Amino acid sequence: MYVAPALLDRRGRLMSSLQTAMLECFRDTGIVDTVTDDPYFALFKPQRPLRLLDLADSDWITVGGGNAAISSGPRIQSRAWARAIYEHYRHDDELDGVFYTTSNRPASRSIALWERADDALPSRPGFNEQLRHMGLRASVEAFAHEVGLGVVV
Repeated sequence: MYVAPALLDRRGRLMSSLQTAMLECFRDTGIVDTVTDDPYFALFKPQRPLRLLDLADSDWITVGGGNAAISSGPRIQSRAWARAIYEHYRHDDELDGVFYTTSNRPASRSIALWERADDALPSRPGFNEQLRHMGLRASVEAFAHEVGLGVVV
């Protein structure tokens, strides 16, 4: 599961999880498609602290022999890294996933949760609506316009 946490940036501003998710999901196509595959936006609070390998704000990538291409290069490379990290920590029940720099908004962070994080997820999200929901439309359209994305509603 890919998660876009709401975090403060270095200047103390809240980085919107909706905006980060939109960029990560739709930037490559240039269109925020709120219809095809019926995308949802969900918010939840983990039921326990997540145990994450910090790839964004630590020296782990450097020590592991990598560089910034893990988050800014072609996705095929970052997916290969992700599979290798998962395999390396396969038997580590203390690790739920990775915390990493997003490729489309470097000030933001994302989380990839592995199946072992299942017990950290609530039975129901606190918010769960279709991306085309009228309550989200103004935010979706305004941010899409701000970053030069089209919108299909």
